[in-house]
Amino acid sequence: MIIIQMDFDNTISVGNVSIEVRNEFAPNTWLEMEEEYHSGKFSVEESNVRQYALISNNQKQIETFVLANCKLKNGFAKFIQTCVDIGVNPVIVSSGLDFYIHPLVLREGLDSLQVICAKGSFKESGIKVNYYDPEGKEISSGFKETFLRDFKRAGHTVIYFGDNESDFVAASEADFVFACDSLVDYCQSNSIPYKEFVDYYEARELLIEKIGSFDGMESSD
Repeated sequence: MIIIQMDFDNTISVGNVSIEVRNEFAPNTWLEMEEEYHSGKFSVEESNVRQYALISNNQKQIETFVLANCKLKNGFAKFIQTCVDIGVNPVIVSSGLDFYIHPLVLREGLDSLQVICAKGSFKESGIKVNYYDPEGKEISSGFKETFLRDFKRAGHTVIYFGDNESDFVAASEADFVFACDSLVDYCQSNSIPYKEFVDYYEARELLIEKIGSFDGMESSD
């Protein structure tokens, strides 16, 4: 089977929803923590654990903000339907958080779309964030590539959708990449086969064109 493994923030969503949430609800110390992440001191998973612990708002407040201020890129629901129609399996695998990804996906009517992401638990002391690998073991780094490797071990072909540095390792190991933003430059610099896309109307047409080249690589479930 062909798996369409998709990042969420700025890949599916318009802009980075996680940053919007932190800008709105976290104290400014999250910006210092974000710099530490970009400097390589912490993984994206470790950084999210640290930063979301700063937020004391409840889930309803965050969901209300997200639904009022954030949206998905044009054509996403139609893209997912096309994936189903042509027999490929779309899966969101994101280091983002369930409490903002699920409301946006459900608003598009995509109830059956599989979403694999961080789990957020709302505590008085802040939001507790946990990441789990395919076997249910808690992990603190490499979330996206861990699931990509699991898909490939099962014999699947993986087409990867991503946008930035947290996608670089997974994109390097995928069978093909659909890229936007800094992942485009990374693919170019590292000779990784890719297509650039702006929205999901464009991605849909590009996927239809590309999918035939994988016919001989597909595996049965």
